[in-house]
Amino acid sequence: MRLKPVGRPTGLAQLVRNEIEQLIIGGNLEPGSRLPTEKELAEQLGVGRSSVREALRALEEKGIIEVVQGKGCFVCNDLQRGIKAQLEFLFNFEERPLEALTELRLIIERGLVRLAALRADEKDLEMLRELVEKVAHSGTVEELVQSGANFHLGVAICAHNTFATPLFEALTQLINELYRNVPRTEEQRQQSIHEHKKIYEAIAARDPELAVQRLEAHLANLRLDTKRSQELSDLKVGAKRKEVNRQAEIAAGAEE
Repeated sequence: MRLKPVGRPTGLAQLVRNEIEQLIIGGNLEPGSRLPTEKELAEQLGVGRSSVREALRALEEKGIIEVVQGKGCFVCNDLQRGIKAQLEFLFNFEERPLEALTELRLIIERGLVRLAALRADEKDLEMLRELVEKVAHSGTVEELVQSGANFHLGVAICAHNTFATPLFEALTQLINELYRNVPRTEEQRQQSIHEHKKIYEAIAARDPELAVQRLEAHLANLRLDTKRSQELSDLKVGAKRKEVNRQAEIAAGAEE
């Protein structure tokens, strides 16, 4: 692997970053592979080490590389991490983040499930069948959330769009971190299993319109279940707070 000198105009760090990104895009640096050392990069590119250091820092912030203390810099295996970091940052500025993220998910996944119904091959359908089975055999809420997320990511993969998979994976990771804390009844669990199966059947039948309808119904029910669970949780917290206050009043009256 050879790097070409980038010269000495202004914005050297940007040029160094572009050169490394092109090596990754071109397949010369694969996910998990180690980058040359800071000194080697500086020598091959004909720039100072401070420019290399700045470029590497920018690539790490974007989630393209990972710096491992004492070992060096490596191309990230999970390129969606940078996308997820940006979503997490925006999360802080939204009053109802879960609602906004779920809405974004629906916008994106409508297109993905449609493409999956049109593009999925037999190997893809076999993958989805296996993922549906894992959803059906999930025993806990955490297992249900994770197996459900894997199924929806499988749908994204079946869409065969290079940009869709890391984007959708980052989005669902963030959403599912919130859903893991939402309690589910057995009825809700069974309903979720049934809905995942129906989405798969629509994709397998090569019916994009039906697949979209079933996805929309599934996400609508998921939002409703989440809202009801949150309301129930708030009621329990309110009742517990009232009981604590009542006990405190009784104790205060006894002291008098």
